Amino acid sequence: MILLSLITSKFCFEALTKNLASSLKVFTISFFDVNSSELFKTKWQEIKPKILILIKVAAYIFIFIFLEKKSFQF
Repeated sequence: MILLSLITSKFCFEALTKNLASSLKVFTISFFDVNSSELFKTKWQEIKPKILILIKVAAYIFIFIFLEKKSFQF
């Protein structure tokens, strides 16, 4: 069960990072284009929730691994 949840979270993390990477590529292109401030704002609104989800998933994975290591120390 623990292994299954860890594998599932790993696939979820990989999918989020790939999606975020493609969004960041467009985001950086629009960031360096001075004339596209509206595009920049739009892309930031798209990317911001993905970054927050990615941080939450990473925190859950870290906490899960940390708790598993603590439980094996007994």
